[in-house]
Amino acid sequence: MATNTSTLPAWLARWGSDARTSILTLAVLAGLPLLSPALPDGGPAGVLRFAVEEGRGRNPLWWIDLRQANTGYYESLMSDSSDPLVKSNALLSRAWALPDSPHFFRPHPYRIYTGEPNIRAAVTGEGPVSTNSQGLFDVEHTLAHPAGVRRVAVFGDSLTRGWGVDLPSVYPRLIEQELNRGRASGGGERFEFINFSQSAYLATQLLDVALASAPAYSPDVYMLVLSELAVSPKWSNHIAKLVSERRDLKYPFLKQIVSESGVTPKDSLDEANRKLAPYRLRVLRTIVEQIKAQADRNHAEFMIVLISAAEESRLVRLRFGDTLTMLDKTGVPVVDLLDTFDKVKDIESVRSHWYDAHPNAQGHKMLADNFVQKVRSWPRAWHTLAGQP
Repeated sequence: MATNTSTLPAWLARWGSDARTSILTLAVLAGLPLLSPALPDGGPAGVLRFAVEEGRGRNPLWWIDLRQANTGYYESLMSDSSDPLVKSNALLSRAWALPDSPHFFRPHPYRIYTGEPNIRAAVTGEGPVSTNSQGLFDVEHTLAHPAGVRRVAVFGDSLTRGWGVDLPSVYPRLIEQELNRGRASGGGERFEFINFSQSAYLATQLLDVALASAPAYSPDVYMLVLSELAVSPKWSNHIAKLVSERRDLKYPFLKQIVSESGVTPKDSLDEANRKLAPYRLRVLRTIVEQIKAQADRNHAEFMIVLISAAEESRLVRLRFGDTLTMLDKTGVPVVDLLDTFDKVKDIESVRSHWYDAHPNAQGHKMLADNFVQKVRSWPRAWHTLAGQP
């Protein structure tokens, strides 16, 4: 259909029809992020709004799938980059031109990988990276529990590990500092947060950290931090990997799930995830129950924290869906930080990079402030964390 050039601006009318179409298309696409907040949630317009907001956010599906194009997810974490998902992909490796850097991970029979001890490196795209003598992305901690200290063991993925942020600016460190600032004037035990978080750890890996690694430090509080990795379609990647490599599933409930689902070593990753999909809530609920039981055996407290990357919480809550209801029914206090970035007008200002929604230092400060405010205003959560009214 011919375009009526008489209705177009003179500068645009001089271009050919294909060029005009391209320019108009780009203009529409550029305007969609501004238009989307005005669209309704339902109907075709709602689908458009959701698609635009996903495109502006950290969509774990397209981003992780793109970066996995050349190799398996966990294999890539054994590569020689602190952002191994990029390093493993030939296209993105050329785009980012990441230099060779030390191996940040070592093999683990169940978790697939864990942190390499005593890393000190500056990495393109991330910045300074360091691990302590136990392979934790954290400062040093003694195994012996110091007197007068309230120890909090934190289990999370790269958001809590602090990808792209200097260690002193990672939100568990900031929470510790803020809480201890209050203790200096009001008395009570000093807080010590031990960050066990590892990049891309899924809930089944965090379970093993909580049950097998944390008890050596005698924590007073077990803190499980859940991001959208816990609820994404890739939540079962770790289980599928264990099955495909004929590794020991270690935990009886996982062996039962695999048996019921019919997953076999011959299944592709996608096929295994499809078979395991109906078991997501059951697996996560059992993980919560087992960590709580571990805390009870050690006379410790247990709490859950929900965390979001730097994007709109409405999208994240849609992804969590029925998981939120399930967590409410566990009886474990859940501190919801999914609203942390709701009032940020320029979401990229709190991201590590425009293309990567890991929070930057400002984003981590917002997470820490939100956590402290919510815990202090909720007596039950404060009692769980501090051990006192």
